[in-house]
Amino acid sequence: MLSLTDRALAVCLAAWDLLPSLKRDAWLRAVGLERLGAKHGSYDPDTGVIVLNQALFQGETHQSYR
Repeated sequence: MLSLTDRALAVCLAAWDLLPSLKRDAWLRAVGLERLGAKHGSYDPDTGVIVLNQALFQGETHQSYR
């Protein structure tokens, strides 16, 4: 079974490949996992950091993000 970090990395890599070409030119320095409440995640183009809600990778429902 993949760890939480490995699952997040696999999803990010797959999603990055599906982004439109404009976003594909963006750079990615790091991926972070945090509890973000109802927010799924964010990307900071200045730092190249994506932060995702860890609940997305734990099989939790949207109602339990809060």
